[in-house]
Amino acid sequence: MTTEVLNFRRGYSKCFLGQLHYREYGEGEPILCLHQSPQSSGMFDTVLPMLGEHFRTIAMDTIGYGMSDRPGRMVEPEEYGQTIIDFLDDMGLTDPISVIGVHTGAYFATQLAVQAPERVKSIVLSGPVLLDPKEPITPMRAPATFPRPDGGHLTDLWNLRWKNVSPVNNIEAFEKLYVAALSAGEKAQAAYYAAGKLNTLEQLLNDVKVPAYIVWGDKDLSAPGIMACLPLLAGKVPDYRIEGGTLDTIEEFPQEWTDACVRYIKEG
Repeated sequence: MTTEVLNFRRGYSKCFLGQLHYREYGEGEPILCLHQSPQSSGMFDTVLPMLGEHFRTIAMDTIGYGMSDRPGRMVEPEEYGQTIIDFLDDMGLTDPISVIGVHTGAYFATQLAVQAPERVKSIVLSGPVLLDPKEPITPMRAPATFPRPDGGHLTDLWNLRWKNVSPVNNIEAFEKLYVAALSAGEKAQAAYYAAGKLNTLEQLLNDVKVPAYIVWGDKDLSAPGIMACLPLLAGKVPDYRIEGGTLDTIEEFPQEWTDACVRYIKEG
């Protein structure tokens, strides 16, 4: 049996902090995908063709990750928002666009909707970190990785990721995401500096004026906070729950995840 190899269109755009790498697939209405940290746009490789059946799907490497430039300093929340605005401008995407953000990417999708609502048609937040006002617990963040002579950092990171997404149904996808996390190295947590200054729940309740949706896996590290906050968002932000979805929901349940995102974007 042969596996079809899809060659995505790739390129570089620019922002005030440097170059931004992206990949895209499909034609028609454009949508933008923002990855979780410490991943890259490569985390969308499985779903890019599925989304591409409906939209021109563009996945951007967040500044500091993947093949985008490293800014050499900590980046503030509004600056992450500006890098996305710069990216859209440089790509000629001036009309409002739907944005899918995963985990850390959900922070920045929401920030963009607050910072530049005229540029956003709708947002889909996949596994967002929502802090329960009664018990605001932030899920564990991906660790920075520092090389050790015995190579123990390789197995430590592998075992930690395995624990957080077990049971693993797609070992090839797991390995790809592991390699991306390993490649981020000591800068793996850079985006969390800005994310830690944002409160997505408060933004959804008070500041977001565009349609917003939540797609989440009930085994994700962010699931407890989402479950606690959904009653507060009732009537304002609909959601779709993927049973068994973990930190790697996109890879483990690609069709279900894609269908949920497409449905919300088209209905929104």
